[in-house]
Amino acid sequence: MARWIVLTADAEWRSITEVRETFPTADAVKATELTCFNIGGNSYRLLTVISYRGQTVTIVELLTHAQYDKKY
Repeated sequence: MARWIVLTADAEWRSITEVRETFPTADAVKATELTCFNIGGNSYRLLTVISYRGQTVTIVELLTHAQYDKKY
């Protein structure tokens, strides 16, 4: 997670395509404004809201892979 924080703090993303240049497995969650990052060796899902205009990333939820699959 520390690596994710460092890379995200330095990022100036304008779209999910640019997010994927830094984190290739990042994905938009269907029918939501959430972006999902796979972290911890793909064991966890970090759900965020990215404001491309405001250049902010808000952490919404951290779930295990199993919890994510049940919820989304």
